[in-house]
Amino acid sequence: MKNTNSKEYKEKFNEYILDCIEIPNANRVTSKDKIDFLFSEFERVANYHNNLKKFPNEQDRMADYLQGLPFSFEFENYKILQLAEKLHECKLTDKQEDVILKNYWKHLAFKILQLKRKLNKEKLLGKFKNEHGEKFEVWIKENKFLIKGDETEWMFMPIMSLEFMLTRSELQKTLQIINDHIKKQF
Repeated sequence: MKNTNSKEYKEKFNEYILDCIEIPNANRVTSKDKIDFLFSEFERVANYHNNLKKFPNEQDRMADYLQGLPFSFEFENYKILQLAEKLHECKLTDKQEDVILKNYWKHLAFKILQLKRKLNKEKLLGKFKNEHGEKFEVWIKENKFLIKGDETEWMFMPIMSLEFMLTRSELQKTLQIINDHIKKQF
């Protein structure tokens, strides 16, 4: 059974994801276009106030959204198992089948989020809590810091060009400045 972290498995799963995303009336669509379209639909349909409270975790919210079948992902148990056997390149045991069926939607959501980060060149720098106990994450994307709180939108903060590599101490200082800035805002 192929490990889900193997390069071969990831490539096959990413190909499956992209094959299932159809953009209406579009010609010459890139992989990034497909993922951006999926996320624009996800934002439009699933990121309303009550749903954000019900599913504060983005992966859980994505899994719930995907179960509404907005794209052509497999949803029938026997087809999900056929897909798993194809991706893992093996015959599954009964126990493996049970685990795959139980985790399919969350795994699919995780892989979609992972693919988005890869295509958008995003990197998680750290997870933090402010003095009120509210959690937030700091990401780097296209020479900008992205800050995401529990119920806040991404905030874009320009930073110096990242054409050079930041040292660990420079990165820690930058993150401390961001942390202090967010504390002042709450």
